[in-house]
Amino acid sequence: MHLHLHQIIVMTPWKPVLLGIACVVGLLLLLPSSLVLGTPLDDYVNKPDANYRWHDTGRRLKGRFITGSWHGVVLNMTSQSWLSSAEVDLPIWTHNLVILIPKRVEYETAFLLIGGGSNTHGPPTATDELLLLAAALAVKTKTLAAVVYQVPNQPLHFSGDEEHCPRSEDDIIAYTWARFMEDTGRVEWPAHVPMTKAAVRALDTVQAYASRQLNLQVEFFVVGGASKRGWTTWLTGAVDKRVVGIVPMVMDLLKSGKNLHHFYRSLGGWPVSFEPYYFCNVTAKLDTTEFDQLMAIEDPYLYIQRLTMPKLVVTASNDEFFLIDDSIHFWDELEGENHHLILANSEHSLMTGLLKA
Repeated sequence: MHLHLHQIIVMTPWKPVLLGIACVVGLLLLLPSSLVLGTPLDDYVNKPDANYRWHDTGRRLKGRFITGSWHGVVLNMTSQSWLSSAEVDLPIWTHNLVILIPKRVEYETAFLLIGGGSNTHGPPTATDELLLLAAALAVKTKTLAAVVYQVPNQPLHFSGDEEHCPRSEDDIIAYTWARFMEDTGRVEWPAHVPMTKAAVRALDTVQAYASRQLNLQVEFFVVGGASKRGWTTWLTGAVDKRVVGIVPMVMDLLKSGKNLHHFYRSLGGWPVSFEPYYFCNVTAKLDTTEFDQLMAIEDPYLYIQRLTMPKLVVTASNDEFFLIDDSIHFWDELEGENHHLILANSEHSLMTGLLKA
């Protein structure tokens, strides 16, 4: 169904997601970026960090689809030092980064999928869902693909945390937002800031490995991720000119403050999924100067003039975090080629759709 600028496709997950991503990768054109003044996010991402490094673990993965075979190289990447050991127990962020290589590579554009996962788990296996999604894309499009895990590093223990418990996922996002709003001079506190740097360092690593070990010159990237990694996808596209296409999944909270108010009014309260933000008092500060300063760093809408590349925005019809009509607040302001894929009968994790696919 075609509605003005808002192109909406309602389908069943994950196969249509793969098809949509493949179309974005296959039809990419490099578009000029509009100039936007530098932000604290730019400064943090571009600041050199002597801790950045990567090495080949020697671990190899392989698999085959009807459309072809692939093999994977498991790297270990250290992306940065974040905060300090006096503030968090894991200030040095490390990640599994798997580069997926199809039998034939024909293009200089690669795909990066930003993934989560725990630092307490081992390296991914050949049956990992994110890895298989990226591998299928690599085979279908004859491009390199990669998955970077542990974005963010987790679980994390923060000093001064009154809960005195490990935090993961939204508990990290909510807590770091609250800490930033206590001291807005500490622009590195919001977790999406180091998460974006981790994604950009993953782009660097894929380029370096491809050049040194595969004799391939990767010039451009399509970047994708879900939920808070979807948020990171928007921001990675905003800060790195190598990104020529983005696939943010289950994260369309541009104009965040306005959309959150819309969410609250529509439901008459906050859903259970917002519990971390409620208990960290974030939801009570939506109309404060401090929240505005937070969103001046994090809200993808701030970077809309940079986000001119093709976009496939994937949302879930039964998402417990976001409303199905969030995009009404920003869609017609997006520049470039934009597509919206709504996964039918799927909730935020996309697992219900995955089981049906």
